[in-house]
Amino acid sequence: MTSLIMRLILNQISFLFLLVGTGVAASQSQPYYPSGSPTVAVLTLELESSSVPRETSYIKNSYLNWLEQNNMRWVEINFFESEESYLRKLEVSDALLLTGGGQNVLKPDGSTSEYFKVAKRLIQYAVERNQRGSYFPLWGTCLGFQSIVYTFSRETLRVATVDNPTSSGSLHLLSPESRFFRSVFSHQDILVLENKPSLLFHHTYGYMLNEALENQIFMSEFNILASAETATKKTVVGMIEHKHLPIFGTQFHPEAMQFLFNNQDIDSHSEEIQTVNRKFSTVFRKMIREGKDFPYPLLQDLRGAREIMLDSTNAPMTVFKRRSTSLV
Repeated sequence: MTSLIMRLILNQISFLFLLVGTGVAASQSQPYYPSGSPTVAVLTLELESSSVPRETSYIKNSYLNWLEQNNMRWVEINFFESEESYLRKLEVSDALLLTGGGQNVLKPDGSTSEYFKVAKRLIQYAVERNQRGSYFPLWGTCLGFQSIVYTFSRETLRVATVDNPTSSGSLHLLSPESRFFRSVFSHQDILVLENKPSLLFHHTYGYMLNEALENQIFMSEFNILASAETATKKTVVGMIEHKHLPIFGTQFHPEAMQFLFNNQDIDSHSEEIQTVNRKFSTVFRKMIREGKDFPYPLLQDLRGAREIMLDSTNAPMTVFKRRSTSLV
């Protein structure tokens, strides 16, 4: 017990050390995970900056913290690595997370982005793995959510420009009795989600609710759990749930209220807001637990070299360079 406590303290000190001084430092240590923790594969996003080498990618630390608070360990799917490499990682993972970030589903000319092409392949993998009887949950947040919708609509439901700046908001629940909300959310939690600005929204694009409801291809496979009103008074899809597969998505950012956002105008640190946002992570963890035991070890060689850096808002992110080493 003493050694465990010391390890946790040292990990925390190491993390704090990374965030002082220059704000950039190497980080190779792994957090402590209890026995039986599932592994979640997380797709990185291209980091477009003149201050880093080409083919550098990142994951916002808020997403990793969101997983780790419920004892979910993670392994990166590097945006720049080969399909053979990332498929081998997926085969020893228990779930997939597609995060939000500074990419888009579509290019300005309306064609699909390079990000979406990779995300779509990962979504297809999740579907195929579930169909072959290997339970494999998929969660998408913001950009990841948009990628799921665009994929399952067979690229017929297109995002609209909604210009929703960073703001807090609530949901209008369309399916409060869904398996998602029945799993861990209490009646009081539902009241908070519907009546208080408890969720963080930050997205330029979104799916208009009326267009989604009219899209028979998408609606044949998904339930829309909730809608949301943007700061520009547009009603967009807020949450989705696949009718048969363990696939969920949110337009909002449950990880941000806990680990990223710190606007004094938004009471993001009230206990009830922290609780409802934490429960989204709990649902994801519960989804994974329902599938099976977790026989796969987190192989050290699956994780690439990484650094902690601060983005333009001084939020920590984990940065990866392209891996050229083949997995063994």
